[in-house]
Amino acid sequence: MSAETAESHVMSLIYTTLSSDTTLMAIIQGIYDDVAPYGSSFPHVVLIVQSDETITAIAPRNVSRVYDNIVVLVKVVDQQDSYETVRTAMNRIDVLLSAAYNSYVKGFIREDLIKFVENSAADTPPFRHLGYMYHTIATNS
Repeated sequence: MSAETAESHVMSLIYTTLSSDTTLMAIIQGIYDDVAPYGSSFPHVVLIVQSDETITAIAPRNVSRVYDNIVVLVKVVDQQDSYETVRTAMNRIDVLLSAAYNSYVKGFIREDLIKFVENSAADTPPFRHLGYMYHTIATNS
C-alpha cells in the first residue's frame, strides 16, 4: 500500500464518519481538507494530515510495507466570542472518531489538544480553533 493510499483511506473514513452524522452536521457548516475556502461559513471542520510514516519489514530479497502511522489534525474553527460551539462540535467529533474503523484503518487514538485564538477584522469576533491530533494505523487489509 502506498503512503498516498493509506492517507486516502484514513481521510475518507474521517470525512465519511463526520459528514454522515446528523448531530454534527446540525452544528457545523462544512468539512474541509487542509484549509476552508475563503468566505466559508462558520463553524466548520478542517482536516490536516500532520505526518505519514511507512513501517516496513525487511527480509532477505524482500521489503514489504507493514503499515502506515498517520497523524491527522481534526479541528473546529468558529468566529465567536467563546469556545462553546467549537467545544460542542469537537466533543461530538471525538465520540465519532473513537468508534470509527474499517478494514484499512484500525481506529483512532486522540493525542494532543490544539487550542488557539486568531484575531479577525476590527469589530468582529476572533477566530477560535479547537481540535485534537488523532493517530491511526492503516494497513493493507
